[in-house]
This record gives sequence, C-alpha cells and structure tokens, in this order.
Amino acid sequence: MPEHIDLQNFLPFRLNRAATVLSRRLSELYSKKYGLDIPQWRVMATLGYRQTCTAQTIVSATYTHKSTISRAVSKLVASGLIESFSSDRDKREMLLRFTKNGRALYDELVPLVRTVEAEVIAELQSDEYEELTLALSSLEKALGIAPAGDSDSS
Repeated sequence: MPEHIDLQNFLPFRLNRAATVLSRRLSELYSKKYGLDIPQWRVMATLGYRQTCTAQTIVSATYTHKSTISRAVSKLVASGLIESFSSDRDKREMLLRFTKNGRALYDELVPLVRTVEAEVIAELQSDEYEELTLALSSLEKALGIAPAGDSDSS
C-alpha cells in the first residue's frame, strides 16, 4: 500500500494555509480603502524598511516573482506612490523610493497592519509566540532563508 499524505497535517501545507489566510486578512485593510494589492503592499513594506532599494532587492526579500514585482512597481510609480531614479554609483541601476504621498500612505498603513498582527499574536500564549518565533527562525535557517536585513539593501 502506498504511503499517503494527510494534507491537513502536512507542514508545508499548514504553513502556506496560515500565511495565505493572514495575508488575505491584511489585504482587506489596504485593498478596499487604498486600492493596493498584495504585491504592491510587499513593495511598499520593503521600501518602508529599506528606504531605497532596487526591484531585484524586493524580489529577493519577498520571494515574489520578478514579473509580479515589476507590475506592482509600475502601478505604484503610475499612482505616484513611489519613484525610480538612477543610482549615483551606477547610472544603469534603477533605485526605488517613496514619494511624499507614498510615505504618508505607508505611515498610515503600518499601524493598521500592526493591529492585525497584534490580534493574531494575542491568540497565542506569550511562551507560544516566543516558541513560534524561534521555530520559524530555525526553519528559515534550515531552508537557507537569510534573516531579515541580511540581503542586499542597495
């Protein structure tokens, strides 16, 4: 008899399911009122952390396909939320940063997404959250995922 996988208890499925549901919950905050989709939010969140970076840095940081990030960047540039400009060190390298309106929107969104994050964390006991954080760090290390802030920040 062949071995079977109980998908509901299969770690990759469970992690993906939890991430998808949480990501959708967060997207409800920024999609209805602000018209942003998940890839656009990922671009903005990465810029919020890094201030200035390339689209490739965002691809690497978010594990999102480059064409998806490229479309998100184009939409954000067209809407006046981010701008691209040539790097001083290499004129061929295009960097991204917030416009004044983009920074204001990001600053408005951060407390909203942090509130959702806090609501989810509140469902856990404090020791469960600490254990989850440690377990995720160990899993990311085992999978070769660099800790936040360790990749190119241009």
